[in-house]
Formats: sequence, C-alpha cells, structure tokens
Amino acid sequence: MAASTNAPRIPLLVLGGFLGAGKTTLLRHLLSQSAAEGGLRWLALVNDFGEVNLDAELIAEQHADTIALTNGCVCCSIGGDLSQALIEVLARRPLPEAIVIEASGVSDPWRVAQIGMAAPELLLDSVTVVVDASTVLRHAHDPMLADTLSRPLAHADLVLLNKADSVDDATLAQVQAWVDQHAPNVRRLTTVQAQVPLAVLSAAQPTGDTAQATASASRDAAECSHDEPH
Repeated sequence: MAASTNAPRIPLLVLGGFLGAGKTTLLRHLLSQSAAEGGLRWLALVNDFGEVNLDAELIAEQHADTIALTNGCVCCSIGGDLSQALIEVLARRPLPEAIVIEASGVSDPWRVAQIGMAAPELLLDSVTVVVDASTVLRHAHDPMLADTLSRPLAHADLVLLNKADSVDDATLAQVQAWVDQHAPNVRRLTTVQAQVPLAVLSAAQPTGDTAQATASASRDAAECSHDEPH
C-alpha cells in the first residue's frame, strides 16, 4: 500500500532486549502511561500479548489476536509473519498515531526495524534496547549467548540498564563498561521496573501542555464529526 505524499508518516518504535530483561514491562508502562497522560494512540505488535498483562480497567475489548484499550491504543499479535502483520495494521482505520514492536528476546531489533522501514507509511522513531543489569555479565560470558546479547546494541538509540536496584554500584559500573564496549556513544538510563518518561522513549509522544492540547483537539474533532450530517 503506497503512502500519500501529503500524509504524515507514522512513528515506529522498536523494543529489543534479551529474555527477561523487561521489554514487556516497558511496553505495559508505555501503553498505560499513554492512557493516563492523554498521549498518542499506540498500536503495539507483540509475539504473545497474553504476557503483556494489561490492567483490566484499560481493556475495552478483547479478541483472539487483538486487545483494544479504552484510550484508543491497540495491542495485536504478530503471528508468524511481521511483514504481513504490518500490512494488516496499515490497513486499519483509523490508522494508529504511532506503532511499537516488541522484538522477541533472541531477535535483532535492528532487523525488525528494517522490516518496518520497508513500509513507506512508517518512519523509524527509535530502537530501544533493555539490558538486565542483574544477569547480563553472567550471560555475556556464555559463548552461546554473547552475540545474542551484544548484537542488539549495535543500532540502539537508547539503552535501558534495567533492574538497577538488584545490583550493587560496582556491578552496575561493570555493566556500563560492557555496554560501552558494544554501544560507546548511545544514550543510556538506569531503570527500575523499566520506568522511564514516555518522551524519553519516543520523540513523537506529546508531553505536558502538548498532550493536553492533543487530547482536546481529538475531543473537538470527535464532536465535530458527530455534528456533521451522514
């Protein structure tokens, strides 16, 4: 499906990181906080949305492979084919205002981003990689896991050193040094429970007065559409 030359491109955020690092917790935070702050209507593509474990009060409707949230966000299962999932997402009306893809724990998030960028409707916003500060050093010494852990950092725009509360300062410094080896100039934050401001995750996410104005404009547009004859 070709994008209109005048249509704004949809921001794409990709979340990567090894199994158990906190990607799903980060995704849950993004969706719930966007609802609380009147932010963007995100569409999340995940491998298993059963693991997202969204609060019941956020869920408006649930089907076999889709969860619709009360704030207009949607969570969809990728299934076996990311390209096909994106085609289906971009055929939805209304289109989402932003898309986030949670890469699997052993996949390369940059490869996922490249698949997304093949769609002219999408614009890469950020690749965020979550690192488990409590286990990464041990796993990095395993020759079977070392490349799986380090490869996602090569194209990261933001690295979250998660579970920072479960390690001492000396271990955290070693984790930071390990990240320096593989992503020397990348922004990084230490986090607990993958809690970060939405504006740090996505430049497209409105904050403060911008979010309020966006929410107000959406309400005004909805009221206008109800007033128009059909």
